[in-house]
Amino acid sequence: MVHSVVGAMRLAAAAVCMTACQQRGAVSLDRAAPAAVAIRVSDGPDGAASTRFALHDVNDLVIDVSQAMPTADVPGTQILEIYSPDGAVYREERGPAGRPMRCTLPVAGTSISRHGITGRWWAELRIEGKGPPIAEVEFEIAADPVAAE
Repeated sequence: MVHSVVGAMRLAAAAVCMTACQQRGAVSLDRAAPAAVAIRVSDGPDGAASTRFALHDVNDLVIDVSQAMPTADVPGTQILEIYSPDGAVYREERGPAGRPMRCTLPVAGTSISRHGITGRWWAELRIEGKGPPIAEVEFEIAADPVAAE
């Protein structure tokens, strides 16, 4: 019961985030650091940012974290957590705080495509041991084809 309530709260918060994501392709929620942090999701290293991807049309999703904060201002480790539609952490990447990150999320040939794990996904960036996420973005892996935006 608690998990479903927490999941519902996360999805409600992510739904608010979705409007900003659709308008800008990524959203920066700067809660812990004074500098800009943004997360961008695309269908490849050179792909256009989007918030919706068709399950059978994408091989990999690339999640880029760009930051305008100097490393000296944020010591420690940053953690990028990618959540599946059921609210579980699907993947976690770690790196030095205050530096750009790139995470490739394989889709084709993985459990995502084999089991049709579609719906609203989201990614959160946090500084280890420093509280809430400093940036997050929501995106959808859809079962149906995605119309050109």
